[in-house]
Amino acid sequence: QENFQVSGYLDIISAFVKPDKFPSSLEDINGRVNFSQDSFRWEALNFKYSGAPYKTSGSLIGFKSPKVELALKSNDLSLDSSLAVNKSLVSLVKLEGKYLNSRFSVSGNIDTSAPSRLGADLNGELDIDAQDLKKLFAKFKNQLEQAKAQGQVNVQFSFNGDINDLKSCALQAKLSSPQLSIYGLKLESLSLDYTQGNGMADIPLMQLSLYEGAAKISAKINLNSQNIPYLVILDMQGVKLEKLKMDTGASQKDIAGALSSQIKINGFYGDISSLSGSGNILIAEGKLWQLNLFKGLGSLIFARDFADITFKEGSCGFLIKDKQILSENITLKSNIADISGSARIGFDSSLDASLNVKILDEMVPLSGGFKDLATAIMGEAGRFGIIKVSGTLKEPKYKFKPAVVDIIKGLKDIIFGK
Repeated sequence: QENFQVSGYLDIISAFVKPDKFPSSLEDINGRVNFSQDSFRWEALNFKYSGAPYKTSGSLIGFKSPKVELALKSNDLSLDSSLAVNKSLVSLVKLEGKYLNSRFSVSGNIDTSAPSRLGADLNGELDIDAQDLKKLFAKFKNQLEQAKAQGQVNVQFSFNGDINDLKSCALQAKLSSPQLSIYGLKLESLSLDYTQGNGMADIPLMQLSLYEGAAKISAKINLNSQNIPYLVILDMQGVKLEKLKMDTGASQKDIAGALSSQIKINGFYGDISSLSGSGNILIAEGKLWQLNLFKGLGSLIFARDFADITFKEGSCGFLIKDKQILSENITLKSNIADISGSARIGFDSSLDASLNVKILDEMVPLSGGFKDLATAIMGEAGRFGIIKVSGTLKEPKYKFKPAVVDIIKGLKDIIFGK
């Protein structure tokens, strides 16, 4: 009786199986399974899942504490795994493979002892082709197509916690990419550290190269709160606008300059009306006249081809609150004119600005209307007027108000001498 052995094989033809918690059935199962007293082996078992054909091979040895080897292949997926089961503990020795153009490798332990909890202690590495995300996360396909993500991202991670409650898990990850494109913008030499624990997500540092400049970002997110509050801090230095514009709708416009900025914002996830923050922007050696906002402004001030005028410096500090961006200290400086003032830009793109214009060069070839008058009277540097800007960022409207006091002073100086 002790030497009694059982062995044989089972041919499966056009079988159908619906495993629990699987969204779809395994259909058209065909192949041979060899069995013995304490094992199963299969060399080429074919089936269809969600209409796609798969082929699998592997073995299961020991029914009390089984060890499983499983290989799986389809047009999109290849997988090779090895695991051991001891009661409710699954030791994942190896789970590696390829999905489309992305690769993955995971190992660790999974605890299935609690019916409502799937505890995991895993380590792994992912090499993700960003274009594969559209198929992997089909639910968000439209958003991902709009993002136009391209490039390879490497992720190394360690994970501990309940897979069914990701917010409460402990997670550490490092992301890197030599070049990643999102919404058409090229991010180079990207690196990001991510930690998560006790319901708090933290990005202590994300840094990247951006159009010959550099950017550093840090962020914190409270995942435990129902509103999911967050804080983001950005420090950007030396981004070349003439390079950046080539990947935007302004590629044909004569725009240039080195952009630097520090921004701090906070709010609640999914609620843009809650956004608040502050920051400053600096543009050195800027050519901005072909932007919608400045085009009408330039034609109002200058008679000659103002597109060639370069600002030595453009800067502003700003606040974000009450669904609008507010600045009280906009400054644009050139060798011909200085512009300063305040502005309000609504989240709905509405625009309200008041800008003081000061002519610096008596040789500026102004002509027509207030321009002739200002040139005749203001032989030296003086105030030219106030320009009111309304409308929207896409279609700004301008209204000119001359500096009457300065004009009267200029007339007095001409008539009576200084």
